[in-house]
Amino acid sequence: MRLTTSTNYATPAMKITHVVSSDSLELPHVVMQENDSQDNWVAQQVVKGLTTSLVEKAQNGEDCTHLLQNLGNQLTPATLSVAVEHGALQAAVVARSSPDASGRVSVGRTFAARVYLCACSIGDSQLANWVSQDRVSRVLYWKGSLLALELRDGRRALYDDARLEQPSAESFVNYSWDVRAMLDAFRKIGGRDVLVLGLRSGGILPKTLSESGAKVACAAESPEAVGAAEAFSGWNGPTWYYGGWPNRGEWDCVFVDVDDPSAIDAAMRLSRGVCVYGVDASAAQRVAQQCRARGACVDVLNADPYAWESNARAVVVARAPAPVSRPKRRLDDDEEDCPLFMDAMPLGGVSSNRALAGLAALVDEGEPKRRRVGEAQVGMALL
Repeated sequence: MRLTTSTNYATPAMKITHVVSSDSLELPHVVMQENDSQDNWVAQQVVKGLTTSLVEKAQNGEDCTHLLQNLGNQLTPATLSVAVEHGALQAAVVARSSPDASGRVSVGRTFAARVYLCACSIGDSQLANWVSQDRVSRVLYWKGSLLALELRDGRRALYDDARLEQPSAESFVNYSWDVRAMLDAFRKIGGRDVLVLGLRSGGILPKTLSESGAKVACAAESPEAVGAAEAFSGWNGPTWYYGGWPNRGEWDCVFVDVDDPSAIDAAMRLSRGVCVYGVDASAAQRVAQQCRARGACVDVLNADPYAWESNARAVVVARAPAPVSRPKRRLDDDEEDCPLFMDAMPLGGVSSNRALAGLAALVDEGEPKRRRVGEAQVGMALL
């Protein structure tokens, strides 16, 4: 790995009371005492800048050896949360599993060990476990906040959070609950033309729908999501991204596979049949209420809260109301004889219609000699 700029920062004075191997699975009690003269705010800004630069250069494929070393030297328990928030844990996982030119991972393991010690000192076992265990077989994709990994047990996982707490998508061996529920809904609903808004499932949802015989198109929430879906699931079907959802078009079914409120209205606008939403369980009733406000028939499917794979998700199925054709107004027999509903001369003329003849008689004021005048005036009114 090469680094174009090399900047050395002063290492804050600190004392480590216990040192362990980075491969240890235990969580020893580690105490780091910072120099009281160190400005905590300045230290956080330095770590933030180093982490941002490290992530950016690493995702661009540049050499980050010196940045890893510098960030490891600056990292303390007080600055760990800032570093993780800006991608330090993802960088540590990638660096730990990526060999250098000589085939070793010494630099990555050293940095991961530093993250491990800081995590142990504040009792964060979740971070410590990530950087202490060899979980990752290879890195499939890393761009922005999206990290796709192939794990040593054969599974694939796609993460979209800095702490890597819960995968947003898992491999075909183990679908997440909401993806399974959305696929089951499609099997019951049917449909030929399908639109998928978002790629939260890493492309698993559109790929499985396509394999089921549907004609699928996708609108992605970001260009990074497009790359992650291709690397994670192999989805390479019609997909576009232009900073928003489609404005035109109609599909039999629209699936919402992204946590974006704007996609709710977009799906109802673009569907001529059914909308299926995969959402957080806490947002399910709000989504259902919005769909009902548009006249849709709504079913809410909640994941089993006691199931380990549920991850507090829900699926909302909204069936758009069928267009109602209004029949043409049919006039009653009495109305057909009424001049108020006439817009043309009846067959036989004015004299053959009782209502019109009565009007003509009123015009003639009962004088037979003026009858032709009354009929003429009534006939002119109908022209």
